[in-house]
Amino acid sequence: MRAAAAVARLLTLDPATGKRGYATGFMVAPRLLLTNRHVLPNIGVARASMAEFGYEYDVSGNTKDTEVFKLAPDEVFILGNAANEDADFALVAVAPLAERSQLLLTSFGYLRLDDQPGKVAEKEFITIIQHPCGRHKQIALRENEVIAKGSNDRRPVLLYRSDTAPGSSGSPCFNDQWQVVALHSRGVPKTEDGNPQQPGSVLAYEANLGVRISFIVGSIRKTPEAATQQLLVDFLTDVQRGGPPVVQLNMRRSTAFSHPNMQPLQQRIGKQFSDRAAIVETAIDFAEGYDPNFLGVYVPLPKISANALRYGHALIVPETGDIELTYPHYSVIMNEDRRLAFVSACNIDGALKRSVKPDK
Repeated sequence: MRAAAAVARLLTLDPATGKRGYATGFMVAPRLLLTNRHVLPNIGVARASMAEFGYEYDVSGNTKDTEVFKLAPDEVFILGNAANEDADFALVAVAPLAERSQLLLTSFGYLRLDDQPGKVAEKEFITIIQHPCGRHKQIALRENEVIAKGSNDRRPVLLYRSDTAPGSSGSPCFNDQWQVVALHSRGVPKTEDGNPQQPGSVLAYEANLGVRISFIVGSIRKTPEAATQQLLVDFLTDVQRGGPPVVQLNMRRSTAFSHPNMQPLQQRIGKQFSDRAAIVETAIDFAEGYDPNFLGVYVPLPKISANALRYGHALIVPETGDIELTYPHYSVIMNEDRRLAFVSACNIDGALKRSVKPDK
């Protein structure tokens, strides 16, 4: 299931107490993950925690290989208002490469959020993808009825019946169109005369509570960082322009010379081809792109306006999660839909001009 790929098990650590735990989170942009505030209550916990993708069984019942990524809260870390118990969300950046394999984070895609209210109604059913108690990924498909729905200006939550457990915190709740409608937060205990019911020693629950996505996006949009941190700007732009709820990113290597189909050609041409290929690959891999300070006066790469985005999506570069595709002294931002450049810029030093004679 494509939606499940973007859901991760979180391995949390509180450096102050040494306490470890498990939770769930999911990608909402190429490099941004959404979970609960009570899972990542401060930047110290976020810095020490990890996201593990692919912790699930394959069709034969065997555990798949997993990929672990560090969280990167120094790039983006937004918490819901602590004064509002229902604002139980945390948005955090994730490192672009896996710790062991250097696999790209974009391999797992993301779940595009929709900030419009009304994506689910009472008496309808939702689906939850989760890691209950830190166990393998599970999908709650049946008997997940929405029993109450609060308004964003009062209680921005959904109440629903579902099979969850500790560790499910931070799970995405989907409607029938696989749009994320809520962020699972916690269970709501049954009460009697205002006190929680505890038959035996087990706390009884009457419902689960999730924070509405429309409220979360609206809250993020109001933060000061929303206008200054590029990952947040790109995230909110993506929400505004809309699109399919489950996003799979096109994966590309930085150069075609390493593609398996090129190996027979390398063998036929020999070492000369291999040496040139290595030079080109190194140049592209470490290219910094257009230099805005090249002239001694700062001339930045133009930004893509909201009006321009009406004509197509800006292509996101999988290796960086950015929209700027860089080459030696050259940068381009592509219109993914039209397959044309939104903008391109290069630096040319005429003093270094050389005449190149073709090989005989």
